[in-house]
Amino acid sequence: MRKSITTLTMAAVLVLSSSMSFATTSYTKYSYIQAVTENNFELSQLKVDLEDETKEYITALRCMLAIDELTWEEFDDNYDDSASKSDAMEVKLYNPVKEGKEYLDKYAEMAVKERTITLEAEQKYYNYLNALKNYDIKTENYDLAKETYEAKMLEEQLGQIATLDLVAYEKVYNDAMVEQLKAVSVMEKARNEFNLFIDQPLLTAIELEQQDIELPAFEVTSLDDTLKVVIENSYQSSALQAEIDRLKMDRQVKGRTSGFGNVKVELDQNQIALDETQEQLKDMPLNLEYQLRTKYNDTRVAKNAFRSATLQMEMAETNLNVAKVKERNDMLSSLEVLKSQQEYDNALNTYFEAKLQAYSAIVAFNDFVEVNSEAVPMDLK
Repeated sequence: MRKSITTLTMAAVLVLSSSMSFATTSYTKYSYIQAVTENNFELSQLKVDLEDETKEYITALRCMLAIDELTWEEFDDNYDDSASKSDAMEVKLYNPVKEGKEYLDKYAEMAVKERTITLEAEQKYYNYLNALKNYDIKTENYDLAKETYEAKMLEEQLGQIATLDLVAYEKVYNDAMVEQLKAVSVMEKARNEFNLFIDQPLLTAIELEQQDIELPAFEVTSLDDTLKVVIENSYQSSALQAEIDRLKMDRQVKGRTSGFGNVKVELDQNQIALDETQEQLKDMPLNLEYQLRTKYNDTRVAKNAFRSATLQMEMAETNLNVAKVKERNDMLSSLEVLKSQQEYDNALNTYFEAKLQAYSAIVAFNDFVEVNSEAVPMDLK
């Protein structure tokens, strides 16, 4: 068995924190996600903006109710003055639609942003965890290559092996040294990204909970059925429809108050915007289908790549075990065992990376379907 992640983390702390001293901070995946989301300025601001938009939307709805029962004839009789008539029409028609559009936009923006940040936090957590595992693997391989090389140096001095054979062991040893240095660099970069995302000093020492990546469910019985649900409920379509409603209401208000000032230019601009938005809504099903199928295909590719990496890792492990047995029976040199060990270590690292890629692809697909399948609550009266 290899060293535990806890042991590995302490080794990483020694390697990466030699220049400065920081207290070690421990995280689970969920505590890291919570810390990230709570400290993300953009997400926090979106939540505040959503609260404000919700209040303004509810206020507009309640104000509308005060005059909502009036017919247009009664409306005209009650508001003779041009200014008061224009203001009242905005309350009755325009404000609720405008505020509803802004509320819907902010609600959807926050929902998407929260999922995006959560996935990115998970990726940084697992990426650092993988970097620690990779460092552990490369260090163990380096220690083995060094120990073997030093033993062979002694054999060469005693004339038991040729100098040329020793060169081969030296090359394996040097290669292992280079790989370990690369692992340190990868680990330091992953740690810096981990700390930067949570806005804490880059050299803060991190201790992670031992946690394997568990792939979420990816069960799509019918992609066409999933697409149908997405098209019918997508916030992207709802946002465009809300904008169309807003433009139409704006046009209606301007049309009924056209006697109070020059609004022809504004009406022309409104029509251009209305035509463009209607065209975007017409194209939205095709755009949603493109997004869904792209994410679906990306997920299938990532899952297949992970399956391939799993098989490659298992095959490399079998080859390593066979090589060790042959070495014990003097049927294979220790040099060949070292090479088999390196192949297995590389395959194991590829396996970790492929699993993270599969995880990210599945979550991205599921998030896209979920956020576009839930109707935004608009009836807040």
